[in-house]
Amino acid sequence: MDTAIIVCPNCGTEIELSAALEEQFRHENEAGLKTLAGQAEQKARAGFALEKRHLEHQLAEERRRREVAQQAELTLRKEKSALEERARDLDLEVARRVDAEKQGLAEAIRRGDVALVDILMTRHQSVDECIL
Repeated sequence: MDTAIIVCPNCGTEIELSAALEEQFRHENEAGLKTLAGQAEQKARAGFALEKRHLEHQLAEERRRREVAQQAELTLRKEKSALEERARDLDLEVARRVDAEKQGLAEAIRRGDVALVDILMTRHQSVDECIL
């Protein structure tokens, strides 16, 4: 009869097993291993599912933050564009006023109106100071 030897994990004694006992021992251990493997797989799947939910939550939060930042950037760009347009309008308005003052000054000089020339020159200088 075939015999197999197992070693006691506690004392290290060698024990001979008959084929029948060996088959029973193998069957019991395989069943236990399958049970342990199943439990380990379930635990791993639960851990992975939890990690997946956590990562999905982080991804959703990051997407929300990115959307908020994009909205803020869009708002700032619109405000910048409006300010630039307003600055161009003001520059044009100032240029028109300066040209009108210059034209008024030129007409006063042609007419020989010295008092009006002095007034317009004073206003023109104050406009230039404001521009600079």
